[in-house]
Amino acid sequence: MKGPEFFFLIGTGYVCGLAVTSGFVLSALQQLYVKGRSAWRSVLWLGYLLANTMAAALVPIYLIAAVVAENRPDRPDFWPRALLYGAGVATGIAFAIVSAHLIGRKLKHEDRDAK
Repeated sequence: MKGPEFFFLIGTGYVCGLAVTSGFVLSALQQLYVKGRSAWRSVLWLGYLLANTMAAALVPIYLIAAVVAENRPDRPDFWPRALLYGAGVATGIAFAIVSAHLIGRKLKHEDRDAK
């Protein structure tokens, strides 16, 4: 496995990890920017959430098939490739969850200050 392939596997896994857990961040952002605002903003937000859900559900499956297996699941370097991809997914998930936590803390502080 060469250097660019290593970074490609980690990068695609990272993007998939972000996509899968982006719902946490989107929920927090909805509380900040959409809830209690105009109706058109809510409609646009729902459209965005639908597109994000489709991407979060389908893209990781396609990338596992295309990037990790490459139509050859019996290849000798399958498991190292799968582990690199999984490490990228775990990193993306961790980033999204920490981001959602930080946004949630900001919301709590704003609510406390508003009272």
